[in-house]
Amino acid sequence: LNLLNHSPIEKAQATMETALLLVEAIPQKLDAIVQLVRNGLCCAKDLQLGPSGIHDPSVTATYYRFPEPLDQTTPLEIAICLCQFFAFVSVSKSGYGLVTKSGWFKLKRVQRLMHMRASSSSDGGKNATSATFTSNDAINRIIDESLEKERADANRCIFVGANVLAIGLSFFWLVCNSLHITQTNWVGGLQALIHALTVMEIGLAPLLYYMLKDGAAHLVRSASILQFRDNFTKALDGKKKNSAEQLLGYETYCWIREGGWSPFWEKPATSPRAGKKTQMEESAGLDREIKQVRAFVEGLTHGDRRTTSVKAIVAEAKGACEDGRLDELSVETRWHGYFEYIYFVLNFIAFYGYMLGILTYYFDDDYLAETYTGSLRLGYNNASADWGGNFAGDAMWTVEPVFILSTPMLLGWAKPKKVAAGKTKIE
Repeated sequence: LNLLNHSPIEKAQATMETALLLVEAIPQKLDAIVQLVRNGLCCAKDLQLGPSGIHDPSVTATYYRFPEPLDQTTPLEIAICLCQFFAFVSVSKSGYGLVTKSGWFKLKRVQRLMHMRASSSSDGGKNATSATFTSNDAINRIIDESLEKERADANRCIFVGANVLAIGLSFFWLVCNSLHITQTNWVGGLQALIHALTVMEIGLAPLLYYMLKDGAAHLVRSASILQFRDNFTKALDGKKKNSAEQLLGYETYCWIREGGWSPFWEKPATSPRAGKKTQMEESAGLDREIKQVRAFVEGLTHGDRRTTSVKAIVAEAKGACEDGRLDELSVETRWHGYFEYIYFVLNFIAFYGYMLGILTYYFDDDYLAETYTGSLRLGYNNASADWGGNFAGDAMWTVEPVFILSTPMLLGWAKPKKVAAGKTKIE
């Protein structure tokens, strides 16, 4: 009711803000569910599965008469269209969020925090003991590595988000194609659809690279966790006080903390700018995180183990090694690496399949015969390669969300089984 007293521009802004809030409320799993439904329906369309009525445009005409050539739209294509529109909104919004909140905005905040760190590089004081200096080395290493990691992640989010945004916006022409709008010149016709598919292919290519990179990184990290577990156990039981401290860095600190460690600068930022109030809050937050890290590190390495607080810190660190937490983390990380490789295979097949549709649009059978480019069709003619490639893409993007939705269950099966005395057996 309050909108009645506002200008049309304000009403439009309010409507847009409400729409964005609704999109924010969409569960992440819903994206995978809609992807499964969308591409499953596309497979049904490719193979002409299901009742004949869902492939009959006259059934659509009994409810609503579209103008030509939109009157060729079948009930199945309308269902596909709705799912594609959801992807258009959801993927575009996700890409925009990666570029802004998780990318550029976050990068500016991390840069401000790193500048604060540089300005306070004299932390520790001239009268600090040798124990304090060695603690400061570990503390500074943990904080600085975390900030550097988030800066790299923010830069990556900007690049990845731009590709995801391009893919999301391209879904608009897929929506139009399902309604046969691309048979007209309203949105650029069939050529615009091919351009949209080309943009999607270009946007998907870097994501394929990151799937391979992340898969390898997860496998390396999984092995590093087990190696750290052995070295850290020896360091805690040994007489050399500084050996455990030398093993501490950002990743290893996260591994031994129960529930991990998530400083505030890991979260997406709401704005790239920061006034005095925001800078004061960020400075206070940075000091708070440093104090928490300092309390844990100094308690673990140089604290009086007769005190209750230090006993709790040592128990938490030892527990990570002895109660199987690091074993579980290693197995989970390794399986995430396997999943990345599975996603790469599925998406590469989809990438290759949809690429054949673009190839057969620009080049006819006679041109492609006896050429290296034509060999990409794997011996098929244009019509067969176009259909087969499209079906392969639809099938792979139907299987992918099944893996995404079943990941928690698969990880539950893969986790090591705990045995008596709190020990863990890796199977």
